[in-house]
Amino acid sequence: MIDSYEIFFEKAKLSKKQFFEFGIEETIFANLRKAEDEWKELSERIREKSTDDFYIRGYGRNSVNTTMYEELYKKVFGIIVKPDTTGNSQPKKIIEKMTLKSTQSKKQHEKIVNYQVSHVFGKTKNIFMFTAPWNVAFVPKIMDPFTGHEAQGSMVKEFTAIFQNKAYEKFGHLIEEYNQIILDKNHEKRIGEYLDSLSCKTKNTENERKVGRFIKSVLSELRPVNLR
Repeated sequence: MIDSYEIFFEKAKLSKKQFFEFGIEETIFANLRKAEDEWKELSERIREKSTDDFYIRGYGRNSVNTTMYEELYKKVFGIIVKPDTTGNSQPKKIIEKMTLKSTQSKKQHEKIVNYQVSHVFGKTKNIFMFTAPWNVAFVPKIMDPFTGHEAQGSMVKEFTAIFQNKAYEKFGHLIEEYNQIILDKNHEKRIGEYLDSLSCKTKNTENERKVGRFIKSVLSELRPVNLR
């Protein structure tokens, strides 16, 4: 197998270790104290069924099936969920607030360039994790080949593990709070019952496939953070 990343390191005479260390050292994570306050507010608003708007990334091609998630959160959690307008505008607001840095010129913010907003653990259709301050960071754009959703290969898995472990090192107690919330037996029961009800309503093959993909997505998204 030919891996272009490995060829790049060889020709650039740059060690993988050095590159990965750069990626971690230059990633801008949320301020811990601010993250604690933001996470407490977010998790409490969800659990208290606040009438505020909550956001997730759109689901399906061009977000056409996001209404399936909207209905799930309305029925199971009792909250209103909307798709993020750009797919990352709400997380961007959070990390800017947490760091006082921005990729645009903003008052009271230090401007940074060639950085992008990245979700450390993914789960962008998860109402808790999409804007969780411990799940969002500014990452150097040069690291995108190792963090983008299309990235593949053993080196990607290696960097992802380092990246996620670094976030856990900083925010482990907040992540464990999330794990306790999502593993709540009442949540699991209600989610299971809702998904079962969808399966019973399928009337044709096309709809069955659509529902099957949605169930698979939900079971992947609404789960605890586990570091391998």
